[in-house]
Amino acid sequence: DNGSVGKGALPRDKPLPDLVRGLLDVEPSTRLTAREALSSDVFRSFGHDAPPVCVVDVATAVPLETVEDDNEEDNENVFKGANLSKRQSRTPSKKKGIDAKASRRFRRILKICRELLYENPLTPHAAYSYSLGMDQMDDTIDDEDSAEQTLLDCVVLAQRFYEVEGYDLEELDNEDEGMFADWSLETYVDNEMCIFMVMDFCLLPRVIQDFSTGHLR
Repeated sequence: DNGSVGKGALPRDKPLPDLVRGLLDVEPSTRLTAREALSSDVFRSFGHDAPPVCVVDVATAVPLETVEDDNEEDNENVFKGANLSKRQSRTPSKKKGIDAKASRRFRRILKICRELLYENPLTPHAAYSYSLGMDQMDDTIDDEDSAEQTLLDCVVLAQRFYEVEGYDLEELDNEDEGMFADWSLETYVDNEMCIFMVMDFCLLPRVIQDFSTGHLR
């Protein structure tokens, strides 16, 4: 799009074309957010204003189970709000077990989540769901000796979707040490679109898993 209005091009400075253009922006940092879209003149012209900001207590809305991990603080954070009895939370599932490979992946995801200072308990579960979808795109996602860009991208997208404060992508791209030293914003943009497609454009986690017992919820 070079700004010219030719055959098939969306005109500029018009509410509806501007809304469509903003929602279809391939660059995540400039793409319209849901609230920005709802504030468009397209909706205001019909008397619809953007709804007020609502803060949802995820721990109450989505009560989760307990999990055993090396970090006690994360145990409370990832599965806080649990209302299961001790007997319930310690009874392994006989139908669907969680294998060691899946458990290792989830713990790697937790480690990345800590790096990004996550707070929402759904963030690591969403990232895990995205990683399952990306298995078909990257068969080295569980290879800890290889670059873990794909797994990092799953966590970054979950963090941007579920956390109140999202990380600035350009700042992550400029990191020269730690987990994100080799992270590429350009590759993330490509992987983000792949994740959207494999998740059928729904970023809600498919399952909530308790890796200490094998429960699927």
